[in-house]
Amino acid sequence: MLIHDEGPPENETNLPTPETKLTEEEKKMLNPEKEQHQVEIAPMPTSPAVGLPSKREGVATVADGVVLHQHDRRPPVFKLVQPTSSLGTPGKFWRADTEEEYDDLLAVPLRVQATRTKWGSGFSRDRLPECASDDGIESVTEFRDGRTPLFVARKCSSCDFFTTVPWMMKQGEEICQPGYSVLLMDLETSEVYGMRLLGTAAKLSRIFGAKSHLRRAVLKLWGEKASTEKGSWYQLKASVSRQLTSDELELTEEMYGLFGVEFDESPVA
Repeated sequence: MLIHDEGPPENETNLPTPETKLTEEEKKMLNPEKEQHQVEIAPMPTSPAVGLPSKREGVATVADGVVLHQHDRRPPVFKLVQPTSSLGTPGKFWRADTEEEYDDLLAVPLRVQATRTKWGSGFSRDRLPECASDDGIESVTEFRDGRTPLFVARKCSSCDFFTTVPWMMKQGEEICQPGYSVLLMDLETSEVYGMRLLGTAAKLSRIFGAKSHLRRAVLKLWGEKASTEKGSWYQLKASVSRQLTSDELELTEEMYGLFGVEFDESPVA
């Protein structure tokens, strides 16, 4: 099982918090009614090269003649900076390892994985998750920093903090927040990076995972300012830029096989 490790949700592409009310349109996107059109999600076959090595081994053979160190199997993370974020310019994308900023991104979605994160009460930028799941089904056995989660290898659906409707929770109520880890690729540099979708950004998982988009199209990503009575934040937005060429499709499948959805969030030394 992958080791889950991430910063406070306010530093991700996730505001508003789970207590913030969503619009009726956003609720329908997350919980479509029967008469609404369902976006077809492409199947996610398991690649034999994706399994991360054990700590004892330290390296992994990802292809014939290719052996990588464990840390090089974890792509860097991009975050959409929010007004409450401690680093970066609100509304821009911030790269965690180099601290570079971008107004928008052009990326090919490679993987979309459901996750869950349980935070403690109150807010602090330095707080750490109490429990988490890298597959949205079962909690991790250990965090990457060696900490033991609140629940070890427990089915998420059996937990008292489990919810499928975070926007319906009362303000201050502790929940295990559903979200997504998304693996993206920059075609110009062939570089792969990760992004986490929480709160209102989670609905974009359907755009990333649509059959005509996943490993088949370049998407433009940007942040757009939004406001409610609860406050303001930058909402993650996405649109299709173009479809991939045959050569690009081949490269995309190759990179898909090299990386999973365990990310590197360490800043540069």
